[in-house]
Amino acid sequence: MRKNDRVTVVYFCKDEYLKLTGMVTRIDETARVLKIVNTKIAFEDIYELICEERVTEI
Repeated sequence: MRKNDRVTVVYFCKDEYLKLTGMVTRIDETARVLKIVNTKIAFEDIYELICEERVTEI
């Protein structure tokens, strides 16, 4: 998974699991946070992650 890839993630937030599909805008390995569009998700809250589309840069 890389920046600009389209992904679907199921993650835990406030006592429930949510599903979000969108473009990866940031992967912060130091802070252990994945950002999809404007949503920040902690790595430890991720239940499932599916890379749907890889965007190749020319």
